[in-house]
Amino acid sequence: MGGISLHFSYQKLKLFSLMITSQTLGYTVTKLVGGVLMDRLNPLNVFIYSLLLISGLLFLLSISSHWLIWLLLYGMSGLTLGSGWPAVSKLLRMYVAPQELATWWGVISSSANVAGCIGSWLSIGIFSVSTVFLDNFAWRAPLIFIGTCCIISALLLLVYQHFRIGYLPRSDDKIYSKTISTKSSPIEISMNNDQSINPKNLKSELKHREGCTNQSLISKSTTGSYKCTKSNQVEIFDEKIEEEKKNAINDDNHDKCLTTHPVKLSVIHQISKLFQTLSPRQRLLLGSSAIVHMCSTFLRYALADWIGVMLLMNKEAYSKNTANLVVSSYECGGIVGCLFVGVVADINLFNKRNLWASRRMPFIIIQMSITCIALLCLSWIAEHNVPLAVPLLVSSVLGITVLGSISLCGVLAVELAPPGLSGTAHALSALAANIGAILAGYPFALLAEYINWSGAFFVAGIASGLSVIPFLCF
Repeated sequence: MGGISLHFSYQKLKLFSLMITSQTLGYTVTKLVGGVLMDRLNPLNVFIYSLLLISGLLFLLSISSHWLIWLLLYGMSGLTLGSGWPAVSKLLRMYVAPQELATWWGVISSSANVAGCIGSWLSIGIFSVSTVFLDNFAWRAPLIFIGTCCIISALLLLVYQHFRIGYLPRSDDKIYSKTISTKSSPIEISMNNDQSINPKNLKSELKHREGCTNQSLISKSTTGSYKCTKSNQVEIFDEKIEEEKKNAINDDNHDKCLTTHPVKLSVIHQISKLFQTLSPRQRLLLGSSAIVHMCSTFLRYALADWIGVMLLMNKEAYSKNTANLVVSSYECGGIVGCLFVGVVADINLFNKRNLWASRRMPFIIIQMSITCIALLCLSWIAEHNVPLAVPLLVSSVLGITVLGSISLCGVLAVELAPPGLSGTAHALSALAANIGAILAGYPFALLAEYINWSGAFFVAGIASGLSVIPFLCF
């Protein structure tokens, strides 16, 4: 969006910031609700549907040019996009081992920076080529092109989902032993690691043992061994088997981890369950991480959308192409940050003695401190004539540190919670992050209107340095 905003007058710039804010508001709502409910939904299906819906909205954007309709469609696109990243984060938590989580998280996150890096140049190229055929309507071509790419991606995922052999979640997500408590005594169920639940076999075994009373009967089946003590306990276990069969039917592609407890599809219920599971120290750590997540996400969008505008205030030193180049440098730095920081954090994860509440914390503190210094330098550079290499270097450093911090904050939130509540933990952290994204839109433009753009980024730099103070208490 940084490349697009460079061509707006200041009045249109305010309308543009309003559209960004409406999109972020919609994104915040569905990212919170979708993240919480993702613990009970099929994440791959949710991601596919979001791709199809956003393609339809892009086609609608291409046939309208009124700013009010664009404002409405931007808000709807935020609602659609909000469920995409929670689905991806849930898939990562289910598929990827802990020692590789930050690495793959960075790989996925870097795709957004690739789009930001080449997006403006690709749009300009498509627009230039389409001018020959569409003349004044060439601006519609980039929207149609992106919408078509979304449809193709969704179709490829549908083909993959249909023809793949099956899904094997990480071993630590499987339930190998479970005790079902009753008023009398528990029914113990144990499963070997190389065995899986077969509801039909367990059902037949239970029917054979319906007459058992206080005497314990132990037998082996293809799914493991179990003990029952009373007939009412058999009925309870029978209900559990029915539930497992129902889950197996509803989840043909096995995209969800197996569970033996029904969970209400309630946002409040999931959040309260998360806080009951976490210790007081873990709750404080999640809150501190959410603060840093909010500040880093604020900087991520403020820099991407407004850094070019700030540089263009100094017309003698910077042209539109130069400002676009600085924005692209920032996005390229984000690619390096997501990949490099994730790999380094995973290498460090199991190699050193644990001196922090989370091994991700020192990396986040270092990155946000560097971000603070770089923003102070950037606010000074914008008002002075310096060689082009200087703003390019500073913007690259900002991309590495800001995007690296966002990636690690998301990983930290997911790692704090057990696998069954990881989507809820990430949703809460993402809620704080999206508040920062909202502040980076119209509110930040208003701040820059009352003070200059350099002053606004100076304030943002100070805030980024203060955000890591709660981490120092752990």
